[in-house]
Amino acid sequence: MNDESPNSGGHPQRDWGDLLRTYIWVARLRQMHWLSDDWMDSTFLPKSPSGERRRTFIRVRREGNDVEPGSIKRYGYSVVDKIDAHPMFKGSARWYRTPLHQLLIPPGLTAEETTAELHALARRLGLFRATMHQGWVGKAFLPNDKAFECYSEERLKLFTEFLKTRGHIDDVAMLGLLYREAVGQRAFELAVALWAEFVEALMNMGRNLGLPQVQADLLLILAQRRISKDDWSPLILSEQTRQETAEHAVWMENIFTVAGHENINKKWLQQTDLQMLVRQEKHRATYEVAHNWTSVSPELQYLLDNFDKFEATARYRFTKTLSTKIEVMYPTKRGFKSRRVINDLPPRPKGIDPMIAKLNRIKARKKPPT
Repeated sequence: MNDESPNSGGHPQRDWGDLLRTYIWVARLRQMHWLSDDWMDSTFLPKSPSGERRRTFIRVRREGNDVEPGSIKRYGYSVVDKIDAHPMFKGSARWYRTPLHQLLIPPGLTAEETTAELHALARRLGLFRATMHQGWVGKAFLPNDKAFECYSEERLKLFTEFLKTRGHIDDVAMLGLLYREAVGQRAFELAVALWAEFVEALMNMGRNLGLPQVQADLLLILAQRRISKDDWSPLILSEQTRQETAEHAVWMENIFTVAGHENINKKWLQQTDLQMLVRQEKHRATYEVAHNWTSVSPELQYLLDNFDKFEATARYRFTKTLSTKIEVMYPTKRGFKSRRVINDLPPRPKGIDPMIAKLNRIKARKKPPT
């Protein structure tokens, strides 16, 4: 399959990903309240200069014609936004502008763009990932909040199941962005797990939308080529990393050959090399918190909104506790004595007591039934 769609009616070639974006958007509109092509034309498009009704949405539905660029130039407004503003189609624009399409349509996203899109989408979805610094402060005031628990495969499984169950295209995009981030960080073990979850979520989304089989197949092919950049290799590696892995395998093969082992499975050697990288990954200092995603609770949101005050309080408590354990020996006429020294103790933040009391009240509120 070529990476570009064939010419249509003498128009410039459109990318397959661009075509698929329109088909997914239309499928979502038809799920919501697409009454008929004529109704869509008369409701969201102005009449032609001759006063006749335009016939646009039949081509959008059948051929995947893109209405967005032409509508802005021709009508002075975005048809996607106008449809989204209609009460029956509220939220439909996200199915057109989701980061998933940025992953599927060239030139794709760089590592920096992936990180930026990931954080923006997380905020939109109400998701949070604590840094090591936030974890240290958070454990002092919200010790039972999942945001600050140690990372585990079980937590990752629950999080991916949470996204797959919701099934919105932004949830699928979140899995794709997390996969690309893991690849960029050489977190191979995590990348393999996220890829399997992403593909399953992507295919479930296609089935729930009722995409025809040919469009569902195209969705999977584009994901393999443009998100995983699948070239039948076991993992997604840069050219330099692939070269280093190959050289390592040749080096290991020579050692085994010298030792008298002639029948060497090269794939086994490369897999052994990658498993070594996985073991190294688990020993990174940030491993426990790097992938700790959770939904934002009211108490966590309050802590984050007033993080500086809570951080200063945690630092004050830590320093005070530590300073009471420091003893200095000094000489006297009867020998040496020890005394506790409190140096450079930061001032206790003002106004923190009402804030801690409010945090405890938020935690004590009865949670609504889920």
